Amino acid sequence: MDKRSLSSGRDTRGRKRAMLSDESGITDIKNYSKVTIHDQFKKFLDIKRSEGISERRKKDLLNDKGYFVNFLKSKGYSELMEDVTTSIIREWSIEMQEQYVVYQTHVRGGKRKGLAPVTINGRIKTIKHFYNVLMENGLWERNEAAPVKLLKQPIDTVEGLTEDQVRALLRACKKSTYTGFRDFTLIMLGIDCGLRAGELVALNEKSFDFEIGVVKVDDEIAKNGKARIVPVSRKVLNLIQKLLTENKINFGSDHVFMTAYGQTMTTKGIVRQFGTIRKNAGLNGVKASCHVLRHTFAKFYIQNGGDAFTLQKLLGHSRMDIVRMYIQMNAVDIAEAHRRFSPANKFRV
Repeated sequence: MDKRSLSSGRDTRGRKRAMLSDESGITDIKNYSKVTIHDQFKKFLDIKRSEGISERRKKDLLNDKGYFVNFLKSKGYSELMEDVTTSIIREWSIEMQEQYVVYQTHVRGGKRKGLAPVTINGRIKTIKHFYNVLMENGLWERNEAAPVKLLKQPIDTVEGLTEDQVRALLRACKKSTYTGFRDFTLIMLGIDCGLRAGELVALNEKSFDFEIGVVKVDDEIAKNGKARIVPVSRKVLNLIQKLLTENKINFGSDHVFMTAYGQTMTTKGIVRQFGTIRKNAGLNGVKASCHVLRHTFAKFYIQNGGDAFTLQKLLGHSRMDIVRMYIQMNAVDIAEAHRRFSPANKFRV
């Protein structure tokens, strides 16, 4: 008899035997052909939870899985693990680069604009990690995501604001109104601590220790899932306390940044508000956002004599090369630094 007729069409030489709950129970052989992405992702999350991942990290992983599954559904592809191939994952990457549109603001001149490389890479990394964990724990036999290369990411060259630009933003906030005072406080806290937008909107009264003078960024809201303590200057703490008092009186809330209607601000809401502030400040063509304030904080911190290692802790980054990207100096900054520190100043001409 031809040995090939005994097989199911695949070369099984050297493959591990299917796991049996009872050697005599042939019906207990695990049928991998019926396993879905959802089944395996649940096991993957259970493993990650046993390792102590934060709820935020868990949510991010589920979101990335959701994006991939939605792509499969939109193309009519199967959601069985056996049917997911490297080619399909590559097709997803191309879809995100060339066709994917999240918001109307992504459309320019009638053309569809894809996602940023950093966003695409984040989603592909999740799928790669998913396969790696399954294989490490004997839950799957091949990694279809391994051959998929990540995109080249442009270096973050965002330049921080100048002192005059920061003052213009602050002047544009009418402190006589609730929203104006809230925006003023948000900008001051951003300049003082370099917090991310998602970290700012999650802050409440318990986030602050007003006696010591620090704000705690919990692991649940930190981007990398690691909690950190960031010092806050006394003048900014006073602003926070005043804003919290108004929020309690007006809305009965202990959240720091609220809308005028008593709802907790969102990151999208902050983006829109910065657009209004920048327009009122007359800073046409100047980027203004929490991310820009974060760069501004890093630049001012170094210019004022701070060291890069402490800045790394304050920003919450594990790698120094990422911190370096935040310290972007424009031509004026460089010229001023050269004027102050040039060795030629020691010599008479």
